[in-house]
Amino acid sequence: MPSQPPASSPAAVRWPLPPSKPEDIKRLLDAKATVTVRTGATTETTIKPGDALPTGPATIVRLTLARGAEPTDDAMLVFVSGLTDLEELNFGNPNSFSSPGLLKLASLVEM
Repeated sequence: MPSQPPASSPAAVRWPLPPSKPEDIKRLLDAKATVTVRTGATTETTIKPGDALPTGPATIVRLTLARGAEPTDDAMLVFVSGLTDLEELNFGNPNSFSSPGLLKLASLVEM
């Protein structure tokens, strides 16, 4: 009987993580982004524009820059590149970024 490859196991959740600055979360929400924060080993919360900020320590782990997010340009990528615990990044309109701007994201090694 042929051997089968081992089933892949889900990646371990990284925790604890240093908390993100509340002003960084607010800046992303003000830019119409959707932000997912991790507040514990088993707790993640998705925050949309208009939602309240987390009341305790929270780390940005997932980010969606939707079409119409402001600004969706290289300056936003420079800001996002500083979110070193980011595990997932989604773009609504990736054509609004330059190649050098996208290279800034190379520092996000957890994705």
